[in-house]
Amino acid sequence: MPDKTTTASQTLHDLFPKGRFSPPATEADIIKVETKLNITIPDSLKRLFLECDGFQEDKTGACFLYKLHENNPGGSIVEMNNIYWNDYPPSIDLKPFLFFGSSMSDQSWAIRIAPPHDIIVYHHHMED
Repeated sequence: MPDKTTTASQTLHDLFPKGRFSPPATEADIIKVETKLNITIPDSLKRLFLECDGFQEDKTGACFLYKLHENNPGGSIVEMNNIYWNDYPPSIDLKPFLFFGSSMSDQSWAIRIAPPHDIIVYHHHMED
């Protein structure tokens, strides 16, 4: 169990020692994304981006944390949220959520933009 001084990034490094971690984002990077998406990123997710701007698992290629701007195999957070918010069937309103990562097969993870900022797992068959 990590102690209270362990950061999320340190925990991820411990769990995935061969994972691909991007350098930290800056406050300016976060503000730019918030402006592009017209949202405020929840503080818990901002703190993670300030530790590492993207994280990809080494074995399956799962993109547990999309990069803010730069495209990667999973896409950037801006690119992916534009897809989820605009290109998915209207039967499910995904705009209350900010998608931040994907298994690269059929699951994606998102955080509710407004409090209580709960995390969801979205599967592409949920719209059926």
